[in-house]
Amino acid sequence: MINANYIKSICFAALLLMFTACSSSSSSGGSEGGSSDTPQNIHLSQSSIDFAGVILNNSKDQTIEITNTGDENLEIGQISSLSAPLSIIEDDCSDATLESSESCSLCVRFTPTDQGATTASISIPSNDPDSETVSVSVTGTGYGLNAWISNIDCDSCPSISFDIMVTDYNNNIINTLAEENVLVYLDGELQDITLNPIVSPAPVTFVMALDWSGSTYAVRDELLTSAKSSIDQMTEEDFAAICKFSGSAEFYPSSAPLLLSGTDANKTNLKAYLDQEYTVVSGTALYDTIISVVDRVTDDGAGNLAVIVICDGRDNVSTATLDEAILYANEFTIPIFAIYCADPTYVGNPEVMQQLASDTGGQYYNADTVDLADIFQQISNTISNRYTIEFTSPTCTGTSSLVVRVDDEASGYYGQGTATVSFGD
Repeated sequence: MINANYIKSICFAALLLMFTACSSSSSSGGSEGGSSDTPQNIHLSQSSIDFAGVILNNSKDQTIEITNTGDENLEIGQISSLSAPLSIIEDDCSDATLESSESCSLCVRFTPTDQGATTASISIPSNDPDSETVSVSVTGTGYGLNAWISNIDCDSCPSISFDIMVTDYNNNIINTLAEENVLVYLDGELQDITLNPIVSPAPVTFVMALDWSGSTYAVRDELLTSAKSSIDQMTEEDFAAICKFSGSAEFYPSSAPLLLSGTDANKTNLKAYLDQEYTVVSGTALYDTIISVVDRVTDDGAGNLAVIVICDGRDNVSTATLDEAILYANEFTIPIFAIYCADPTYVGNPEVMQQLASDTGGQYYNADTVDLADIFQQISNTISNRYTIEFTSPTCTGTSSLVVRVDDEASGYYGQGTATVSFGD
């Protein structure tokens, strides 16, 4: 005979197991009516924007991506506006509803008209239960002087030398600087420098690469006029070539000599090529083109070498990457002067153009806010008028950050240039 107490204990254990299983099933969302959904969740690609230094009346753009990383719809309210010199130039997010994993973008522009620092904050409201309002801090500094670092020479380390080009925001060359007007920092430490004054301007060799894809079609006439203006500014000692590119690149001259001097006849031929028909190839091969252009400008180039690229910053067919294109330009110490220019109906990528300039010792311009003819004049002036700075480095290994602060007492303008110094181990 089975003991009654034993039967009771078996039944109790079975009930306990059933309760535990049900509880476990319910908490994991496996039972009917249970849910594993997480609420809507707002995620920003960056919580702050730092434009660093921007020359007066020029501009820089940065884009914030807003993503819903939750499972329920994220409803975004009206995003707060900004006051000059900051502005939101594109807003796909205000009053938008984002499904799970969906994103929208917010593009912020900094266009300083006065020297000094600017700070602001963007408020982004939503129905995220944990963060009803998130904020993005925005900072930037307006500079009256352009200070561009180039030709860093570490071969005789600890003796280091580099060139610096200085102009004010009106394209006037600053050629009266003394050592006390220039501060050089290596990894944050002030260095004792020697400043060699500007010598007579050296010849300039440049290749101008023009984006001929559909994204620049609406501004093609302006590009042609400004490109021809830059060619007219050449002296007989200067050299140049032109590249048109879309999915592939085409050069003029197409055969030797690969670079033409600035004689009247050569300038006429260069401008005539700009008016010739070009067969557009699908896509935009910006990075591959930069590598080809660097090869061209270093081929028997004389004097100061530079690359000028006019593009909307998009690349969709290159085999090379952005980092590889920058590394290749730096291998030959070629500064890239990157000009963002695009049909307003296209969505470009100004951040790519900004990186091309900043990481190669060149300069970034936005054709929306600066006249292209003025840009070419400034490039021509600055790459042929350089100071040389020398100092003794405390280190000769690894990489270091180089910062140059310039103050022109006569005008009251100041500016700052930055670069990375790579030492051979």
